[in-house]
Amino acid sequence: MCVYSSYGNKPSLKYLFAVVNNCDVSFDWLLIGGQLVRTEKDETTLILDKLRELLNHEDPDIRAWAKVQIKRSFAEYFEE
Repeated sequence: MCVYSSYGNKPSLKYLFAVVNNCDVSFDWLLIGGQLVRTEKDETTLILDKLRELLNHEDPDIRAWAKVQIKRSFAEYFEE
């Protein structure tokens, strides 16, 4: 992540999701360098949990739909 911040580039959401899923880290840890201590799940965590659920769904149609919706919602971050 420091390579991205050093050069002013933004990593794509696809890249961030890949790091979180493949390295078994949280977005909190990835973005701020440590895990936040919470007693209950905040709204961001609930949203990210739902996104993970949809992106890992057993139905390939639901996975494809979720990817399209995310790309539409965050189009500016998918520009490469």
